[in-house]
Amino acid sequence: MIRVLIADDHPFVRRGVREALNDEGIEVVGEAENGEEALSLSRALALDVAVVDLSMPGLGGLEVVARLRVERPDLPVLVLSAHPSRELGLQVLQAGGVGYVDKNEAPDVLPAAVRRAASGRRVIPADLAEVLAERAEGRREGVLTPREIQVARCLARGESREEASRALGIAPSTVSTYRGRVFSKLGIRTGAELARIAARRGWID
Repeated sequence: MIRVLIADDHPFVRRGVREALNDEGIEVVGEAENGEEALSLSRALALDVAVVDLSMPGLGGLEVVARLRVERPDLPVLVLSAHPSRELGLQVLQAGGVGYVDKNEAPDVLPAAVRRAASGRRVIPADLAEVLAERAEGRREGVLTPREIQVARCLARGESREEASRALGIAPSTVSTYRGRVFSKLGIRTGAELARIAARRGWID
């Protein structure tokens, strides 16, 4: 059974979360009304997931997440917020949490979110997942050399290896070598993926 710690300064919220989880066979083994108490309980209890409210007196939710990341790096932490946003999601992930849940939807979605977190997966909406993918893609693209970008541009336009070699004044075998490097660095496997990235980054019209 999944063991959960709830941290929220509102008793009725804790009760609602507890009931929603218990109804789905998830055990709430500890409840805290502030960040300090949450940290204390996390040291004393065997836990699988912590559910932490964003806005609590004293230590706020993000600070609790950051502290737990240091003290309990094995413990997935979900954040509850009445005003979720992509910016909040990024802050939660940067602090070390695995995601967040809209407090207004918590009774309906929290059990599934807790199970997902306990299994080691993130709990984020599709729009935030897209932002993270774009950022990761941007980091990968940043390591391309100018020559690799030239080759990528040619290939993204649909040019053959021979056409790219003539355009760039390099051997076809060298084009193939650069192609392998580009695909590896970008983490892609197909020309269609390359064309999508190239269009997004302005390498091609």
